[in-house]
Amino acid sequence: MYVALGITGKWRESLNKFEDVLGRKPLPLVGILASSSPDDLVDECNVLVVVKEKAHAWIKAVVDAKMEVDQTLGDTGIIPMVVDENSPKVSIYEHITL
Repeated sequence: MYVALGITGKWRESLNKFEDVLGRKPLPLVGILASSSPDDLVDECNVLVVVKEKAHAWIKAVVDAKMEVDQTLGDTGIIPMVVDENSPKVSIYEHITL
């Protein structure tokens, strides 16, 4: 997972749980980019889920993972967006979060 430095507390816990749940899904996961807080949105999301190639099934799997995490931890504030590894959003998000 790639996240902004200095993420602590409930947001860190939420992201770790989200990564764990995603890791159990049949996703071609490349990585996760997260903003420094749930309130920091980029293109109306705060977590970028990067997959080898984007497909409707991957979007559903990510939404299911988010719902599972929210059921476990309460409202985490995770607002994911699924993109493929060639998306220009990846470099934009990396620049903002690292």
